[in-house]
Amino acid sequence: YKPCDPQVIRDRVAHMEFCYQ
Repeated sequence: YKPCDPQVIRDRVAHMEFCYQ
């Protein structure tokens, strides 16, 4: 499991932005 995996949190754009920030 990858916390920043787009496939896992593809519905969580805000989380992705936070993760790659």
